Amino acid sequence: MEIGVLTREVLPVFSTLLLPEAAAQLEADEPLLALGLTEDNIACGALAGRIERDLFAITSLFVAPDYRRRGGGTLLLRALAGVLRAAGVFGVSIAFNCTLPEHETLCTFLAARGFQEQDDDGENIYLTTVGGVLASPFFAAKGAGGAVRRFSELSDAALRAAERDASRGGAPLPEAPLTSEEIDRELSAALLEGQETKALLVFDRSCGCLTLACAWSGTAGPAALPQLLRASAARLAETHAAEEPFAVQAVTPEAARLVRALLPDAKPISRYFIASVQSLPENEKEDDVHGGV
Repeated sequence: MEIGVLTREVLPVFSTLLLPEAAAQLEADEPLLALGLTEDNIACGALAGRIERDLFAITSLFVAPDYRRRGGGTLLLRALAGVLRAAGVFGVSIAFNCTLPEHETLCTFLAARGFQEQDDDGENIYLTTVGGVLASPFFAAKGAGGAVRRFSELSDAALRAAERDASRGGAPLPEAPLTSEEIDRELSAALLEGQETKALLVFDRSCGCLTLACAWSGTAGPAALPQLLRASAARLAETHAAEEPFAVQAVTPEAARLVRALLPDAKPISRYFIASVQSLPENEKEDDVHGGV
């Protein structure tokens, strides 16, 4: 197996081995280091990432199934370590959601090659099912009153106003605007007082499945979120199958404790590993990384 630096010229050969975001960044000539793994001139693996703060963040790491357990992943890390040592970078990180058996294998692979998993203090993405949500006693109570409005009932102008209110109030809003197609307007809801948004819930698919991406109580007080959550749960029961995956993002330890209390069967799926460059496998020879593939 051989390792080379990927360029946009060879991207079509390796694009299926990179996550879409990494492939798009390479295509756009953004500052991204990408390494490709080949055997007998066949592309079989790739690694990509960039420097974030004081670490090199791996954003894409994949070896084709037919080429696993043959040292290809270790070769990619070895080549990366050589490049980073030369550049004076001392740390490497990788974050991903653990939703498939191969992700569990990746956790084992990283731990065996010098990476240590970091404690997230509960700030994580928790995965359950729609049925798991609806089975919680918390959601058995009736929904909300007339002040709660689903996003599907609001105009784009009203949603933009709600977004401004929530942003001013420090809500952890998702990256996508509330008017975008990424937002589930049937489940997302706002608690209104006149034209002012007092609290809101936002559902999207940012974690690859139906996700509660933002819960903001705003100025409405502690009773607002239960009111909104029960209203959305009632709609959830009408529109989604019980077996559909459902994710909740907990961005603070307090939110994580609430998730665990309301959804005790939900499992944390976010993983974050970090390693010093010195702890990674070392290059066997100086020319392990070629200028291109």
